[in-house]
Amino acid sequence: ASAGTSGDGGKVIVWADEVTRFYGSVLATGGSLSGDGGFVEVSGKGSLNFHAHQIALGSVNGIDGTLLLDPLNITISSSADSNTAGFTAGSDDTEAFADDSGLTSNFDVTASTGSFNGVTGTIELQATNDITVSAAWNLATSTGNSNVSVVLRAGNDININQAITLDGTGTLTLEADGNTANGAGDLVFGASGSLITANQAISITAFDLNLTSGTIDAGTGDVTILTSFGGNIGVGDDAFSGVAMQVDETELGNITANNLNIGDSSTTGNLIVDAASSFTNISSLNLTTTSAGTVTFEAGTLNTGSANLTVSSGGDITQNGTVTVGGNASFTSGTGSITLNDTGNDLGANLTVDTNNSFDMFTTSTLTDLTITLDATGNPTYAITATGLTFTATTSLGNISAFAMTSSSALNFNLTMDAGSLASSGAVDVGTGSFAITTNDSTDGSITFSTTLDAGSLTLDANGTNTDISITASATIASGGAVSLTADDTVNFGAAGSITASGAGNVFLQSNANSADGDGSDQIIMADGASIDAGSGTITLTSTGANSGNITVGELTTTNSTSSAVILTSDLAIVDAGATGTNIIATTGTVTLTGATGIGSGDAIETNTAVLVLDSNQSIQIANSTTNLTDLTLTLDPGSTVDTYSITDGNMTLTLADSGADTDIGGLTLSAGNLNFSLNTDTGAITTSGAMNVGTGSFALTNNDTGTGSAITLSNTLAAGSLTVNANGQFSDINLSAAITITTGAVTLTADDAVNINSGGSITANGTGNVSLTANNVTTDGNSFDVIQMSSGTSIDAGSGTITLTAVGVNASNNTLRQLTTTNSSSSALVINALGNVALNDTVSVTGDMSVTSSGNISQTATLTIGGASSFDTSASTGTITLTQANAFTGAVTLSSGTGAAQLTDSTDTILAASTLGGNLTVTSSGAITQTGALSVTGTSSFTVSSANAMTLTNTSNSFTGAVTLSSGTGAVQLTDSSDTILAASTLSGNLTVTSSGAITQTGVLSVAGTSSFTVSGSNAMTLTQANTFTGAVTLSSGTGAVQITDSSTLILAASTLGGDLTASADNGLTINGDLTTTGNMTLDGDLDNISTGTLTIASGVTLTANSGGAITLDATTGGIIASGAITLKAVNGITINDDFTGSGAMTLNSDSDSDGTGDLTLANNVDIDSSGNSIEITQADTSVGSSVTVNAGSAGITSNFTKAVTVDGADASIITAAGSLTTTSTGNITVDGVTSAELTNISGTYSLISSGTSHFKPRLPPITGR
Repeated sequence: ASAGTSGDGGKVIVWADEVTRFYGSVLATGGSLSGDGGFVEVSGKGSLNFHAHQIALGSVNGIDGTLLLDPLNITISSSADSNTAGFTAGSDDTEAFADDSGLTSNFDVTASTGSFNGVTGTIELQATNDITVSAAWNLATSTGNSNVSVVLRAGNDININQAITLDGTGTLTLEADGNTANGAGDLVFGASGSLITANQAISITAFDLNLTSGTIDAGTGDVTILTSFGGNIGVGDDAFSGVAMQVDETELGNITANNLNIGDSSTTGNLIVDAASSFTNISSLNLTTTSAGTVTFEAGTLNTGSANLTVSSGGDITQNGTVTVGGNASFTSGTGSITLNDTGNDLGANLTVDTNNSFDMFTTSTLTDLTITLDATGNPTYAITATGLTFTATTSLGNISAFAMTSSSALNFNLTMDAGSLASSGAVDVGTGSFAITTNDSTDGSITFSTTLDAGSLTLDANGTNTDISITASATIASGGAVSLTADDTVNFGAAGSITASGAGNVFLQSNANSADGDGSDQIIMADGASIDAGSGTITLTSTGANSGNITVGELTTTNSTSSAVILTSDLAIVDAGATGTNIIATTGTVTLTGATGIGSGDAIETNTAVLVLDSNQSIQIANSTTNLTDLTLTLDPGSTVDTYSITDGNMTLTLADSGADTDIGGLTLSAGNLNFSLNTDTGAITTSGAMNVGTGSFALTNNDTGTGSAITLSNTLAAGSLTVNANGQFSDINLSAAITITTGAVTLTADDAVNINSGGSITANGTGNVSLTANNVTTDGNSFDVIQMSSGTSIDAGSGTITLTAVGVNASNNTLRQLTTTNSSSSALVINALGNVALNDTVSVTGDMSVTSSGNISQTATLTIGGASSFDTSASTGTITLTQANAFTGAVTLSSGTGAAQLTDSTDTILAASTLGGNLTVTSSGAITQTGALSVTGTSSFTVSSANAMTLTNTSNSFTGAVTLSSGTGAVQLTDSSDTILAASTLSGNLTVTSSGAITQTGVLSVAGTSSFTVSGSNAMTLTQANTFTGAVTLSSGTGAVQITDSSTLILAASTLGGDLTASADNGLTINGDLTTTGNMTLDGDLDNISTGTLTIASGVTLTANSGGAITLDATTGGIIASGAITLKAVNGITINDDFTGSGAMTLNSDSDSDGTGDLTLANNVDIDSSGNSIEITQADTSVGSSVTVNAGSAGITSNFTKAVTVDGADASIITAAGSLTTTSTGNITVDGVTSAELTNISGTYSLISSGTSHFKPRLPPITGR
């Protein structure tokens, strides 16, 4: 029957007409998140044998459940259980009155095996006759669980002969004379009997209590004692007569509790106390009777020791003997009176009285706290006499018409009247104690003090409908206590009325506290002569709400120096009481006056303050005297009427007026000092037709008009320490057409619409304050003119502060900026952020960094001089960047664009920071070009330097998608590209280095006066086949991709290594100045156009190498091939010589450098090879010779090596001319076929044949092995 996550446990009832035997388990627990434990009853009409295995009725987050068993008699012992059919531990934890009827049930408290093993909730045992506890019963031990509660209910007696001990949150409830009470059942304790809880409640109900032996110990829990039959209860040792229950001194001494509660409001009968003093084990004695009951303290003394005493009676509370209370005392009577006027009484230091009738009380103690609550309708009287205190009050129809009290020591007094009003008739003095009166009468609960009042603090609260507070005499508040006067209707000070506070306590007055009540004039009125002196505390007067009225000011004085020193707030007007003196004195604090329909209209409010805050919808008249204003804040809401404003001060001249809608400052000047001035308007425009000078003070204008077009226009000069202008109204502009001079502070202009600096306008900030202009601040308002516009000749000079210009609303279009100057050296020296175009139409000079972000175009008509870094960003749009004036960018320049072109001109060295451009890029520098970050350009790129300035664009992450144009003077140019590189037509007077992670191609001619170097990697090709002009040597480097280079004039190749093919051609000569190595074919042509005298010249000592299947081809149709000294040609797959080859040193020609028998030497028709008398060594797989070919070594020898078997015929021999020897070698056989002396006439020396195989001569000689 257990609940799940939430809900109560179920109800389980086991019942039989004859015998019930229960040995099982019942689980009826509450939900794991919420819910109480269930209810279990086990009954047997004939007999009950109860010995449960488990009864679980617990609850994690609720109240534990109940097990009910109820035979005739119940004995709780350590003997085996019997006749317990109505009780099952853990499932039915209640032995009910009807269970085991007529039987005596024995419950075993033995741990683990007893009757209660496994119970987790509340055990309830009911017996129609008696319950006897004859064995010590420890609930935690007998159940095996903590927090188990016990309820014992007997029709007659409950006999406690041994201890009942509970732990945790377990509570104990005992009810004798139960079921149907007849006055025959008592609670009787034996010598060893006791009730013990772990600081939890013990509740006792019986006809009488016999606790002369035994104890009740609830620790810090409460003990409640009630009579079952509704009779009187006697407390103490008197021989009471006519009482149903007596709790005598011995019994009181045997009770330990926090609160000892005797009697309650639900049972009939009286309480009689006599000779009672045994309260050493309790903290508080609480005596309670019903609405008809009385409490009487008889001749025997009541002494509570240190305990508190609380008495609640529906009837009278009287005494015939003394009452002594060591703690706090509280007396509450319903319709009865309280008469405790024995001169021997000592009612403690803290006394509370609550009655609807009269009271007369006497105490010898010195009261420190007196709290009284009254709800009288007749004519009761009130009197309290204490040491040093006399309190008297008389009433008429519930109203206190005569009230007086004096205390020789500090008394905290609190009076609450639920009916009637109060008027003082004599002096009230509570020393430095607090004094508080609250009236709650629904028709008339006014409070009137016409006599002096002295207290440490004062609280008067007239809550009733249309109730007033009137002060017509002096109230003096000591010790820094606060003053609070709150009336449903009016707070009224007569001419002699005053409040004087000597400390730091605040003074608060409020009329119309309940705005739903009132008559429309719930006001604060201070007559001429009335005064409030708050000492160093604040003064707050409030009259607001539907029925509020004016605040009429007498004299207010405070030395408080905070921003809330004096605050007056009225939904109507603040008016002068007519006094000739100063109304408000707060020389070092702020005076805040809010009067919706006027402040000082007709008669100026006289103030003496340095800081004045004024808020009104109509006229204001203030006369500030003695102290010169340092701060003046105005909040106006001009209506349909023309209002006047007069604020005078010793040093200030202010001319201010409104036309019924708009507000104009006709002039604001100071003869001395400085003024912080602020004007806020809720409707209309603001203009400044007169000159303004507030010294080094701040100047602020704010327009909050919710309409349209309410601009703020500064049309006359302003000198201030700082400037703040907020045009918050819809479509509201800021217009500046005069010189603004700021000495030290910031300038902040914020407009819902446009910020316009018109002709004649300027901002000059001479200090470190920053200048900030924001247009279209409310981005959802406005139109296409929500921009920053500066007319020709206007300027912003921020001194050493920053300049921030922002126009990012959805309605912004074209921003036109003029002269901008700052010496600020920070990273935010000049920040421009605009949704529309930005036109820089005058000079800009910035010591620090400059940043321009635009969703439109960025352009200029005058130079930019930027000492720090610069950033120009149009990446959010198609906008262009056009900065082509003679700018001076000292720091790095960042360019970011969408698809628009970017053009940058710099008169100094140009440093390009990391930039991403979606369009074309053009950079022109009068100095060098370098970079600090990668350039990513989707469009074409053009870089220009002049004179000897270098161009160094070597960041390995550069990415130039479009063609790149390079232009330079004599300085070196270096270009690195992480992608394919396209070179457009470029002219360079210095050296050129191009390194690409992709291919290199060109769309135009390259003209390079210095050296050139081109590098590609991987399989990327290099194709430089335009009519280029490379004056200096060219170095080439590649991966496996093919390299092609063409020169329309003379091409010089420096030493180069290439992983693929090489094709190098020139119209007017090709010179090889260093070793060339390719992994593929090598084709060299020194006379590409075949019309020039171009030669192919190989420098002395140069080696040409074609590896990995590559061949070498040499061409120079007109000029021939020239070797300047000893040279070497090595190819894996053949050498082809198509034109005459003349050398001046040894020639080594190896066309089969890997000796695999596949690389031939091919000599075209009419080719002459002449080494000018130097040796020639040829290695080949074979020789292919055209017609009219000669090989001439002059006086030197010629060696011809074959990498396979060879046949030498007459034609082969006839082309050789050598004054020295001729040697032919072969790794295979040599066959000499038809060679005669005629073919050898050009060989003067020895002709040697060397074969690794066999030599054959045809037809004359047999084969010869070896030489």
